[in-house]
Amino acid sequence: MKKVRLQKLCDDFEKLHMLESDNISEYFARVLVIYNQMKRYEEKMEETCVLKKIIRSLQKKFYYVVVVIEK
Repeated sequence: MKKVRLQKLCDDFEKLHMLESDNISEYFARVLVIYNQMKRYEEKMEETCVLKKIIRSLQKKFYYVVVVIEK
């Protein structure tokens, strides 16, 4: 059961993307909820992986934020 739940969480994490109606705080919170649930099931994921996920999936209107973060 634990493996099944972790697999579902990993799948949810991969499919996450920022909705048009989301602001950055809401999207960040959704990502962190899934990340924290994965940690509870002993999934080892580095925080840099989470940050990369957030950066990759931001809306185009936030690309300027991505450029600043990458520099």
